[in-house]
Amino acid sequence: MANLRSRHFEDFMRRRMQEVAPGTVKRELGLLHSVIETVRKAYGMVENPLSDVERPTVNDARDIRLQGDDEQKLLAVVDKSRNPWLRPAIILAVETAMRRSELLALRWEHVDFDRLQLHLPETKTDAKRRDRTKGRNVPMSPRTYELLWTLGAAERPEGGRVLGTTAEGLKQAFERARTRANMEHLNFHDLRHEATSRLVERGWGSLEVAAVTGHADLQMLKRYTNLRAQDLARKLE
Repeated sequence: MANLRSRHFEDFMRRRMQEVAPGTVKRELGLLHSVIETVRKAYGMVENPLSDVERPTVNDARDIRLQGDDEQKLLAVVDKSRNPWLRPAIILAVETAMRRSELLALRWEHVDFDRLQLHLPETKTDAKRRDRTKGRNVPMSPRTYELLWTLGAAERPEGGRVLGTTAEGLKQAFERARTRANMEHLNFHDLRHEATSRLVERGWGSLEVAAVTGHADLQMLKRYTNLRAQDLARKLE
């Protein structure tokens, strides 16, 4: 242990970067740092050789968009799914920018056809809000309204959930559908990203978008603002 130097870990990092993702390498280095730090304190080592090793940059932000007729292709194979809730889940995700957990928790008493909104009483980001407000109201697009009105007329139980499936059931059905559509790169959460991007492309401001998506930190919407700027720049050409 005493013979370890920073260069040893830099060599290790370079080798691992050729094998796995940067995030994995960063976690491995963090674990090694913790182990060596424990030994250092226990045996009086002067320094931790990993402290001077610069960790790899990790970009967790995905930028997967539906291109061309991707949405139509996906929905076409979804019609063959054994899970009847997959199609409405995908449409709602693209139209509302709601998270999968929010879609699965949505109940019929949260659907307000008169006010054209979906009320989410408590969401993932509520704990981060400084004003301590809970929940948010998501506006219904014409497509959302039509889907829910049709679904409600056929399936609406008193006080029940809008989507009668589980998180695991939805996950498996989506994975099978994306494989059949040759879209293995697509995650369900990418549909929320798609919906958010579409709002920005329509000219919505950050505060308006955040009110719909529930982003507690406006900095998280910065990449969408950049997307809008690029879109406007192309129109100036």
